[in-house]
Formats: sequence, C-alpha cells, structure tokens
Amino acid sequence: MELEELKKSWNALDEHLKDKELIKEEELSKLIGHADKGIHAIANLNIKLILISLPVLILFLAEVLLHNRLNPIYIIILLAWIPALCWDIVTTRFLQRTQIDEMPLVEVIGRVNRIHRWTIRERLFAIIFLLILAVLSFIYWQVWQYGISMMLFFFLLWGGGLGLILWIYRKKFLNRIHEIKKNLSELNELI
Repeated sequence: MELEELKKSWNALDEHLKDKELIKEEELSKLIGHADKGIHAIANLNIKLILISLPVLILFLAEVLLHNRLNPIYIIILLAWIPALCWDIVTTRFLQRTQIDEMPLVEVIGRVNRIHRWTIRERLFAIIFLLILAVLSFIYWQVWQYGISMMLFFFLLWGGGLGLILWIYRKKFLNRIHEIKKNLSELNELI
C-alpha cells in the first residue's frame, strides 16, 4: 500500500516538473527572441541612418566642391559627419555580431551594456556638437543683425533639431536598450 502511494506521489511530482520545464523552455525562447529582435532593430535603424546619411554627405561634398563654398561651418560639419558615419558603421557591425542564442549570456549582457554606454556618450557628443555648431552658425551668419524674428526662427530651428535628435535617441535607441536589458535580466533569473 505504501509503495502504491509512493508511486502515485512520484508520478504526480514528475508530471508537475515536466510542466514546469516546458514553461521555462517557452519563457527562455520568448525572452531570447525579444532581446534578439531588439538588438537587430537597433542595428537596422543604424543601417537606415547610414543609408540616409551617405547620399546627403555626397550631395553636401558635391555642393562644396562644385561651388567652392568651403567656409568654417562646412569644415566643422565635414569633420564631424565623416567620423560619425564611421562610428555608426562600427556600432552596426558590433550589434550584428551579437548573437544571443550562440553566445554565453554574460557576454551578451556585457555587449548590451557596452552599447548602452556608447549610446549615452554618443548622445552627449551630439548635443555638444549641435550646440557648438549653433553658436558658430549664429556668429558666422550674424543672425542678430536681422532682428528678433530671425533670431527666434534661428533658435526654434536649432532647438527643434536638438529636440528631434534627443527624441530619436530616447525612443529608438535607449528605450529599446532598456527593454533588451530587462529581457536579459529575466533570462538570467530563469537560468
């Protein structure tokens, strides 16, 4: 009699553990899929930004060379644009080489943390660069000579550009990185 009860208890425990293992397996694959999609979404956004930036840079260079308009503002733009484009290519390659399902979880978390730090620094550099460019443009074009309405337009234009960049960084990069980090943290707890 005790043997039968022990068998029933053992079978019930075995069934319970099988259900738990299935749920864990499904959760793991779901979290891996979400994190992988997030990383590839950021890489694809970088590719889109590169594809937009290349023709604009070529047109900008053509305009500078054809019309011989190499003023200090254009030099500053070129000196910042080309390294920024190269940086986007490097980060895109780094993201594309991050394979969540093939790499150890610790390495993936380290790579995501590194991208997060890079993105924060990139955002700070973009803000500083835009502010310097705005001040130099304001001085170079002597905007104050054209009156209050032109100065307001100038500040609205540059402020809108800065706001757009900050929104893109927050919405498209940092929010996705936080979501990826959350998924990896949950994945780490399950393992």
